Amino acid sequence: MSYKDFLGLFTLVLFLVSTVSAAAPLTVSLSSNPTLPATLNVGQVVTFNAIATGGSGTYNTYNFSLINSVSGNTVNSVLVSSNLYAYTIPTNQVGSTLYANVVVTDNSLAVANSIKTGILTVNSTVPGKGGAKDPGLGTAANFAILAETSISTAGAPVIGDIGISPAAATYITGFGLILDSSTQFSTSSLLTGSAYAADYSPPTPVKYGNIYRRYANCLQ
Repeated sequence: MSYKDFLGLFTLVLFLVSTVSAAAPLTVSLSSNPTLPATLNVGQVVTFNAIATGGSGTYNTYNFSLINSVSGNTVNSVLVSSNLYAYTIPTNQVGSTLYANVVVTDNSLAVANSIKTGILTVNSTVPGKGGAKDPGLGTAANFAILAETSISTAGAPVIGDIGISPAAATYITGFGLILDSSTQFSTSSLLTGSAYAADYSPPTPVKYGNIYRRYANCLQ
């Protein structure tokens, strides 16, 4: 073989080696069912599908995340070996807007990050029985304790308001209640908020009764 032929063969081998070793970079895309943007209810499921290409061709892990679009906080994250992930929307995400992200790793430890998907909006109300929508806790969420018959303490402080209906204030014991001059609520050194009862002056009975009914509805 002449020197010229050898040089040509050597150049060809270098070209083939460089072509084989120059694998496509690892990339990943993310789709979902239903397609985002979408508005879903608590309890519904959205399935994410991560499609990885390039890299070594063998993909080890997929890290799926759901991120609050307002705060930027991660509300759910899971590391799996499958490219599919089904997310069931929990109650604590009512009213949130989320986007999804996935990070994939191949067996050469290359890493790729997906583009953020469209926004997932969770309904601001929770579906109740028979498809009706629950009204939400509303101002009942400000109460630490809501009861029908009695509330008592052995000296433990309570952070927030307490309320009782249809029972009277005499069934709230252990707090050493001090009735306000308006006779609409009481205070206590063991309460950071106020105490309300069905026998206090208006508008407390009506207002508190509405609050308690809303709370009771949320438990059904």
